[in-house]
Amino acid sequence: MKLWEYLNKKVCLTLTNGETIKGQVVDFCDEFDNDEGQDSIIVVSDGIMLEYFENKIQSIEEA
Repeated sequence: MKLWEYLNKKVCLTLTNGETIKGQVVDFCDEFDNDEGQDSIIVVSDGIMLEYFENKIQSIEEA
């Protein structure tokens, strides 16, 4: 996935556990900057900021 393409956009994530998240992507972290060795995005949803790693994202689309 090219997660960096969603920076500063409103998205709808479907996670591998079936959960859906709608929110604003406020940051992108490259795999080399993460201790986990994976790309991730930071999403603000309902006023809460959470990080989602690429391996936990089943699909992502602009909302």
